[in-house]
Amino acid sequence: MNSRTEFTLKSSSPTESRHGGTKVKKRAKLSSPTESRHGRTKVKKRAKLSSPIKIFLIALILSLPFFWGINILEKGLEDFFYTRELEKNPLILTAQISSFTFPDIQEPIRNQEIPDLKISAKSAISVFVDSREGKESILFQKNESEKLPIASLTKLMTAWVASNIYQLSDKIEISKEAVEQEGEMGRLKVGEILSVKELLHIMLIESSNDAAYALATPNIGTKKMEEESFVDLMNLEAYYNIGLKPENTHFINPTGLDPKDPFQDTNYSTVKDLVELVKYLIKYQSEIL
Repeated sequence: MNSRTEFTLKSSSPTESRHGGTKVKKRAKLSSPTESRHGRTKVKKRAKLSSPIKIFLIALILSLPFFWGINILEKGLEDFFYTRELEKNPLILTAQISSFTFPDIQEPIRNQEIPDLKISAKSAISVFVDSREGKESILFQKNESEKLPIASLTKLMTAWVASNIYQLSDKIEISKEAVEQEGEMGRLKVGEILSVKELLHIMLIESSNDAAYALATPNIGTKKMEEESFVDLMNLEAYYNIGLKPENTHFINPTGLDPKDPFQDTNYSTVKDLVELVKYLIKYQSEIL
């Protein structure tokens, strides 16, 4: 290469050599820039940060944990005081819950991967009733209009009629015919005197046929009633007050027992009509349920 590097030599104070001459201490100082491989000059520069910027960056880095800690402390204090306020005044939580709005979904969400519900019953129905909004929706139904014997569900209508024609405090003497009814639930005794309220509890909770018959054939002072008259009231209530149809619902006794005559009709209804009966009881005599 023809390029040449120039150096400037500076002399320091002279020193005498061993031979009496002067020894000059030389120090080379690079005065020209380093030349690149291609003969061009390559200037090497390094940027330096000014002192104010350095101070700012250091301060910023050191302050990050502080501000992060402040945020955590603030959130913790907020939760603490909010919890204490809820303990003192639970109505705040009640007000917040009541302000929530939920979507008006009238049908259940169906997972198509799950097979259809299989129920062995001949007839069935499931109804969601929103009494506040006056809305209802059928969740499931199977043969909802098929007439079938209703057995002890009869006692719901028996209870409705009895609670309307008697006072709950009225006393009823248990007859021999009542005790002879099929079934042992209730364990009533001939001549025993019970209130209408007590008999209703025994009939509805234990499904006592004795109590149902006693309510349908009372001997309360001068008040007497035959079983047929009581059953007539059951049918009248079903047709005219509740709105059930005679071709779908009919009662022949207050107990729900099958008649001894196999050719005689039994108490029958449909699950659709029974839903109407239960809705009526919820509205006017929910204690029965």
